[in-house]
Amino acid sequence: MRIFSFCKQAFVLAQSAVQKIQKPMAKLKKPLRVIIPYGVLLYKSGLNKFFSNLQQLLTNNYKFIAGSLIVSGVLANTGLDKKIMQLWKSFFKDKKHFHQFLQYAKKIGDHSIIYAWILLSIMVLKEKLQKGEGDVVYDTAFQAVLNYGAGFILQGLGALGLGSGRPIHGNPSEWRPCQKKKSKSAASQELSQVSEEPTEPCRHGVSGHAFVGAFPFLLLAETTESELAKRLLELSSVWTGLSRIDSDSHYPSQVLLGLTLAKMTASHKIAAAPSSSLKLSL
Repeated sequence: MRIFSFCKQAFVLAQSAVQKIQKPMAKLKKPLRVIIPYGVLLYKSGLNKFFSNLQQLLTNNYKFIAGSLIVSGVLANTGLDKKIMQLWKSFFKDKKHFHQFLQYAKKIGDHSIIYAWILLSIMVLKEKLQKGEGDVVYDTAFQAVLNYGAGFILQGLGALGLGSGRPIHGNPSEWRPCQKKKSKSAASQELSQVSEEPTEPCRHGVSGHAFVGAFPFLLLAETTESELAKRLLELSSVWTGLSRIDSDSHYPSQVLLGLTLAKMTASHKIAAAPSSSLKLSL
């Protein structure tokens, strides 16, 4: 029960922090609302430890990363993305309750800022309670801090680097690194021409909602000894990603990369503390 008590304290702290800064944060542009808490998170966790963990994460999972990029690349650059979306639309066309359920699932992925403050609160609690290394609850929480932060950075780099667009904008799923947004004047000159060039910024190569929505479920799946609970949590992790396909916000390849990133970061263990692995009996 210690982990639940600890999580409750962290949530209360995070909620209090968000309420205090809600108005000032609302005046900032959207990227800054996320960058600021994660910047503090990065500083609080210690730069050396954070980047050491990031390097270890990439080194230990390079085969998994390569495989995910190959599969997603095939989907994105061969037209399979569009075919899958067409099949999805035709199969679930009249499933009103299913679409409503996915709209609720999408909200789980909306809370990247809240997650940042929860993770910061975990670190504050650790300091307040003067718990050092060796305590399994706090070491597991700190491990989650490092892994989620690493995943957040990798998701941002992937989204920007791959250069694929959103289906809702009419943009292609093909990878176009360094693709620039057309100016309005250039776009207006081509109104009479048929062009496949995107008129919106193509920076959606990895679904952030799929990553954010899957991470907490997959993290819990790593901490439970119950096979049934593990499978249910893994199943729950995909719904936010599927909601992005359903709403035309992301192509399947982009959702797949978000889900694989969540799986990779949630299951990563820090070598420095191999024994600090919390297991819950559910």
